[in-house]
Amino acid sequence: MYHIDLRSGGETLTSGTTIPRTTNALFSKDASSVIITSMEANGNNTIVGNIVTNASTGGTIEGVSLPQGAREIVFGDATNTVNYILDTDTGSAGYSYNTVKKISLQIFTSPLRDIRILWGTPLYAYTTPTATQNGHLYKVVDNELVYTTSGGQGLMGVRYADGVLITKTVEGKASSVVRTNLGEETTQSFPFIPEKCVTNPTKKEIVICATPRNRGQELFPDDWYKGVISYSDLLWSLNVTSGGATPLSDFKADSGREIDVIKIGTDTEGKNIWFINKNDNTLWMFDATI
Repeated sequence: MYHIDLRSGGETLTSGTTIPRTTNALFSKDASSVIITSMEANGNNTIVGNIVTNASTGGTIEGVSLPQGAREIVFGDATNTVNYILDTDTGSAGYSYNTVKKISLQIFTSPLRDIRILWGTPLYAYTTPTATQNGHLYKVVDNELVYTTSGGQGLMGVRYADGVLITKTVEGKASSVVRTNLGEETTQSFPFIPEKCVTNPTKKEIVICATPRNRGQELFPDDWYKGVISYSDLLWSLNVTSGGATPLSDFKADSGREIDVIKIGTDTEGKNIWFINKNDNTLWMFDATI
């Protein structure tokens, strides 16, 4: 594990621990802790640990493993917590793990297994998106899943400061919807893919979204997940209150590369936006101040 200065390119080793076949890593906001998922013979293993630096040895990671099969794993809003879900005999259940006390507390159960979680308050869940069946968005209320919007094929969502951004297809027509926590919904003329969006942390009405220039009549999102289709994205700033959108970058024109954005994120001030190009797994950063 390295600390990289994105301006100078300088690298500093912060942990000399080697974890083979790592597939994903998620850092806490202050970068003092990390969630690392790796592939093992009996399935994925996820370690939650603190990064202990040491100038002579390169440091190490001190932590524990979450239960086998844990997924939808994120750092919680509360200090020293990690949220995750597990499949159960009757569906699935969500947990909050305290990294100091080293105990897990169940926070909800669901009769559905194939769900994605939008952690936060309130807590939302939606069925794993596919073009072959209708999906639904739910709010978790008193340990129950409550319908919060009409369904649609390929439904997926992402949180923003005051609600959820949703995209779905109904009767062959794609629709983008902004739903507030108060239950109000507005249909947006700007087409977005929630998995390519991130909230601006300093302006709650602004969401940064990458959107494909070449989206057609493919089976979405199935063909995109499978790699049958790849996209060439543009980067936009979307005002979810007014519905207006401002172009930030034409990646192909600005970089000379076809960039299909996944795992988009931003710093605490919304000045630097980073993402991975799904086409070649390279890491990129966009400077929004230029």
